[in-house]
Amino acid sequence: LDVEFPAVVAQAGAAFRDDIHPYWPLERADVMEGYAGYAWPFPPLPAPPLWLTAEWTLPQLQGYLGSLSAVARCRTATGRDPVAAHAEVIAAAWGHPAQARTLRWPLVLHLRRKP
Repeated sequence: LDVEFPAVVAQAGAAFRDDIHPYWPLERADVMEGYAGYAWPFPPLPAPPLWLTAEWTLPQLQGYLGSLSAVARCRTATGRDPVAAHAEVIAAAWGHPAQARTLRWPLVLHLRRKP
């Protein structure tokens, strides 16, 4: 589970994602899998697929990317900024920086009822 980049920047976003991937803590795998591997103590209830959306400009996206803990870990470990390293390619794909584009994040619900 992660931000879904707009189609026009999907390839550039994937390269950024690949660059910071090694710097996520191991627990990030639980988040990415939507906590699917957990042994929940109660039977599940149906939950529809839901998405959070935001209309962001390029500077807003760059601010978000810069706030990721994997980015901070990459900066500390390597001395380079992965947001800056990918900024030109993402900006070229984005177009005008003030152009708002839709970003989406999956919202995972684990609904349970105690018997």
